[in-house]
Amino acid sequence: MQPAKTVTGNASLPLAVRTINRLGPMLEALGLQPRIDADHILAKAQRLHGAPTKLDPLSLEGLKTRALAYENDAGLSLFGRIIVQRDLIRCVANQLAFERAYVERPEILREKIESPLFIVGLPRSGTTLMQRLMCCHAGARFIPFWEAHEPVPRTIDPSPDDTRRRIKAGRNAVWQLNSVVPELRAVHPITSEQDPEECLYLFLYTQLFPDCFDFARLPTYWHWFEGLADRTAPHRQLSRQLKLLQWVRSGQHWVLKSPVHTARLPELLEVFPDARIIHMERDPVRSVASLCSLTALMWNVLGKQVDQEEVGTYVLGVAERGRAVAEQALANLPPERLARVAYSEFVQDPVGIASSLYTRFGYRHDPALEVTMQSFMEANPRNRHNTHVYNLSDFGLDEETVRQRLSPPLRVKVGTKRAHQVAV
Repeated sequence: MQPAKTVTGNASLPLAVRTINRLGPMLEALGLQPRIDADHILAKAQRLHGAPTKLDPLSLEGLKTRALAYENDAGLSLFGRIIVQRDLIRCVANQLAFERAYVERPEILREKIESPLFIVGLPRSGTTLMQRLMCCHAGARFIPFWEAHEPVPRTIDPSPDDTRRRIKAGRNAVWQLNSVVPELRAVHPITSEQDPEECLYLFLYTQLFPDCFDFARLPTYWHWFEGLADRTAPHRQLSRQLKLLQWVRSGQHWVLKSPVHTARLPELLEVFPDARIIHMERDPVRSVASLCSLTALMWNVLGKQVDQEEVGTYVLGVAERGRAVAEQALANLPPERLARVAYSEFVQDPVGIASSLYTRFGYRHDPALEVTMQSFMEANPRNRHNTHVYNLSDFGLDEETVRQRLSPPLRVKVGTKRAHQVAV
C-alpha cells in the first residue's frame, strides 16, 4: 500500500531564504519577479567575460532551452529565480572563457587525453568515496572544487594571483552552498575548495547536461537533450574542456566521476576509447531511496514545493535507464579496462580494494598510495557529517517495485587478492 502523495515546501530552508521567498508572490503579482531569460543571461555573461566570444551553436540552443525550462517547468521560488539566474550567468561566462582560450591558443586542442579513469554507477553507490581514494595517487589529475567552480584562468597563462583568486572564490562558494543546504554534508560532503569534485560542472557550462543530477524539474530540457542528433556532443565537449585543464596543469592520468556518465557510457567510450571504468554497484533499493532523498533536497532549494511522489517516479526512471545502458555498454570491456565493485564489499575494505585497482589498470606505481589512502580514511570517517536518512515510502515507492524494475545481474566483486563473480 503506497502512501498518499506528499508535497513538501521549503520550511526547512534557512530563515534568510524563507524571508526572500515570502516576497515572491507580491513581486509575481506586480510582474517584477526575475525572469530566466537566455538573451539577458548571455549578454551579462559576455560583459563579465570581457571578450566578444561566441558560444558553440549547440550550447547556445541548450542555454535557450534550459532557460525556458527553468522559467516554465521548474516552479521556481523567488530565491530559486535569483540563484538560477546568477548561476546560469556564471556557467555561460565559464564556457565563453573556454571558447576564448581555444581561439587564443589552438595548440590546446592538440592535447591528448590518455587512459582516463571514470568512476560511474547509479548515484549514491559509493562513487564519491571511490573517487576521493583514487585521487590519492600521486599522479592523479582531478578537478578540485575551486577549479570546477571557475575552470579557466582570466589570462590563459595563469598567474599565482589569479589562481589564489579562483581558490578564494571556490572557498566562498563552498561556504554559501553549505549555508543554504546544510543537509548536503550528509549526502555529498564538500568541506573544502580543494576536495575532488565531479566533472558534471563541465557539462553544465556547455549547457549539455543529462538528466540525473539537476537542481530542478526540467522536463522540456530533458526531452530536448534526449533528442540530440549527435549523442556524443556532450562528451566531445568534455574532452575539449579537459584538454585545456590539462594544458594548464598536467598529471599522469585523469580521475573523473559523475552520475551523468552512467546512461551515456556508449558515448563516453566512443569519445575516450582507452578509458578505464570503475562501475560501482549497490543494492538498487538503497541507491534509489538515497537518490530520491537527494533529488527532493535539491529541488526543494530552488522550488516553491516538491511533489515527492513525482520525485520517486522520476528517479526510478533515471535509474532504470542508466542500469540498462550501462550493462549493455560494459558487456564487452576487457577486465584490464573494467572493474565492477560491490558497495557492500567496498565499505568493508575501501583502501585495499581501491589500491588494487591501480595495479589492475596498469597505471604507474605510487609507493605511498596505500598510506595516503589510509590517512584520508582516518581523516574522513564514515558519517562524519551525520547520517543521510531516507525511505522509499516517502516517495510512493516500495522495495518490490524497485527490485522488479532494477533486478541485478551477476556482478564482479573486486577484492585485494582476486576478482570473481558474485550476485549483489
